[in-house]
Amino acid sequence: MPVAAAARRGLREVAVAPLPAAAPRAFARGGGRGACAMFLRGVRRDLQRAMDRRASLWVPAAYVLASLVIFGHGVLRHPATDYVGWSVGADAQAFIWLIGWWPHALLAGLNPFVTHAVDQPGGQNLAWVTSVPALSLALLPFTLSVGPVLSYNLAALLAPVLAAWTAFLLCRYLTRSSSAAAIAGAFFGFSPYMAGQIESGHLNLTSIYLVPLAALVVVRFLRGDLSARALVVCLGLIVAAQILLSTEIAFTLTLALAVCLAVASLSASSLRPRIGAATRPILGAYALGIVLSSPFLAYALIGYESKPLESPASYPADLLNLVVPTHPTLVSVDWTRALSDSFSAGDGESGAYLGLVAIAIVAVALWRARGSPLGRFFAAVLAAGVIAELGTRLHVHGVASVPLPWDLIARLPGFRNVLPVRLSMYVSLAVAVVIALFAATPGRHRNARLAVAAIALLTVVPSPRRDVWTTSPERLAFFTTRRDRACLRPQETVLLVPVPVQSYGWLWQAQAGYGFRMIDGNLAQSPPEPALFVVDISGRTSPRTAPALLALVRARGASAILVTAHFAFWHRLLEPYLQPLAVGGVVLYRLQGASDTAGRGSRRQRAAARAGACAEDTPAAATPAAAAPPPPAGPGGRNEGSARGL
Repeated sequence: MPVAAAARRGLREVAVAPLPAAAPRAFARGGGRGACAMFLRGVRRDLQRAMDRRASLWVPAAYVLASLVIFGHGVLRHPATDYVGWSVGADAQAFIWLIGWWPHALLAGLNPFVTHAVDQPGGQNLAWVTSVPALSLALLPFTLSVGPVLSYNLAALLAPVLAAWTAFLLCRYLTRSSSAAAIAGAFFGFSPYMAGQIESGHLNLTSIYLVPLAALVVVRFLRGDLSARALVVCLGLIVAAQILLSTEIAFTLTLALAVCLAVASLSASSLRPRIGAATRPILGAYALGIVLSSPFLAYALIGYESKPLESPASYPADLLNLVVPTHPTLVSVDWTRALSDSFSAGDGESGAYLGLVAIAIVAVALWRARGSPLGRFFAAVLAAGVIAELGTRLHVHGVASVPLPWDLIARLPGFRNVLPVRLSMYVSLAVAVVIALFAATPGRHRNARLAVAAIALLTVVPSPRRDVWTTSPERLAFFTTRRDRACLRPQETVLLVPVPVQSYGWLWQAQAGYGFRMIDGNLAQSPPEPALFVVDISGRTSPRTAPALLALVRARGASAILVTAHFAFWHRLLEPYLQPLAVGGVVLYRLQGASDTAGRGSRRQRAAARAGACAEDTPAAATPAAAAPPPPAGPGGRNEGSARGL
């Protein structure tokens, strides 16, 4: 069937193999009226070609502007200190720490895969946490010249841009329409999934820009536009880079690729020989990717943990989330926010929202393509994706009911650390491709279809007015002015309280150049030992609390305690045993060479000897402050991290 004739019939007659290779051309015949119509269509065709040539510039520029307006406007004034996302004492600052660690380790001659800066005395295998070595190495010049916060902001703001751009490339290849592809690319790159992960500071989960590229190279091979050798090289580099960005995304990408190839083989019999021919190059690509990332994978296998970090059953996509937007979405209102508060996965993870307009587009497109290989393919892929993201049980308005297939899949090895709600990213990509095909379908109502696609985009984009896109962390002079070097010995081990998951401990340690070590600060964010939580900031403590805490601190090799908040409480708890020294906005309690029952005078003498090089600038700042207020409330009024303790 000629391409032009197939395109005039729309999605219904377009199969997976002969996807439209050029913009459709239809000309009227005969008469002056037909000549006029032909002239106008020729002008429109020339304009379209000019736009297609310039799309390589205006489309990414538009995406960059959108990212700055939505996510980046709050950090533009202080990009080296404030950071993107709402993440008090949680994931964002952990990624800032990880971005800064690789340059520090390489320049210091340390093993970058293992750190002893946190979780002393054993240290931590960084290949089994959400480290992003590919981003850390790519942003190394910015980290060394300005700092890890700027590098984190660049990575966070470029993530939606690159995701939208690669989805644009995929959709433009499939439709040959820059305008339709631009809308579809933005639908994926600025999706509710992306907004939620940026809000949560999950830099590894926003690094999804290689997923559309993987789909693009495979589709190009299936259509004969890419050789087997090129597929091995291109896909192999993509797999290696994705492993170094996020092992979770690399794993689910492999699953999605296998499902799509299986569905395509069942949907289009004409594609089966080509899919069979793709098997060996794809396996070769994965072998290449594994070899290129083998040092990282080796450490990941050494530190493999069979116990899931989070339970898949706790992170389903609520069925209402498909049509009910969450807090960050532009079109959310009070009643939708009230509904979304019931979603089990939480505000940052509930990214399954598609919107009624996009769902209507998908329904119309699939109805028109019913019976065709393309229609069967997308119907099966979307159904599988939605069922998978719903998790182990069907949740409606936060209430669990019947079990779903993922309940069995989640028990398989490798799937225990896959949170089903995060599979909504693949559903968003599939919906974006359907929107592009729908908007690019030729005919007299093409502009109307583009307008409907644009409306679908507007219903899912995040709102720039939400207060979750910027965090201004507390800056303590002890760390920012390198007072730690005067007050602590190089690589001295300390207990930092509140613990990093409840403060900015990771950020402060990175800003201090990793000059000291912590017995807390596990980057997997698993809770510290219970003994660190036996104290209560309300002041209810056992007389044996402080000795037990000090015994634990000494057993873990620490020689000092750094208090960065709740000063009054910690002063009451530790003052009978240790002498405080207020310096640079923190209070330092030194353990080395002091007995917990030693006289107060001797403690003061030792502290005075130390204070010659480690003294507070102003007497007023040396007075322990009043107890700090409770942790700030998160989006939607929830108290984030209140269960983390001190």
